[in-house]
Amino acid sequence: IKEYSRKIADTQGKSAGFKVNLREGDVNWHEVMKALDEIGYNGWTTIEQPGGNTPEGLKDLCDRLVQIIAS
Repeated sequence: IKEYSRKIADTQGKSAGFKVNLREGDVNWHEVMKALDEIGYNGWTTIEQPGGNTPEGLKDLCDRLVQIIAS
């Protein structure tokens, strides 16, 4: 599931809508997690976003993923 911001896309162009941080776009992560729970998914989760190349960036991505999983 790619994070996307319609607001940014509308002002900066369609491709710019994908250049948002995890949890800062339009994805309703609560509903995504609810749907995964309903089908009994308990597999891997990965993040494919820039920022994981420094300890601070990796912590930020981890914190964002924890917030999604907790939703």
